[in-house]
Amino acid sequence: MVVGEAGYPQQAYVYVESGSTWSLTDTLVGANTLFGQHVAVYDDTIVVANTGLTISSSKGHAYVYKLISGAYCHHCCC
Repeated sequence: MVVGEAGYPQQAYVYVESGSTWSLTDTLVGANTLFGQHVAVYDDTIVVANTGLTISSSKGHAYVYKLISGAYCHHCCC
């Protein structure tokens, strides 16, 4: 499960369930206050939106994280 937190400290928190207990396993940190406002999870991939960045004439940014060797790594930036 991923819980986004828009605002300060602009993070998204990754939790894993073991039995009936959820544990924080990773914290993803963004570049501005709108990072974490929207999150999506599919298998071992997490996408975190950062709707406050402006790139060229498009607004927004999506960060893709992939689970590699037990940690989520920033895979690419679209």
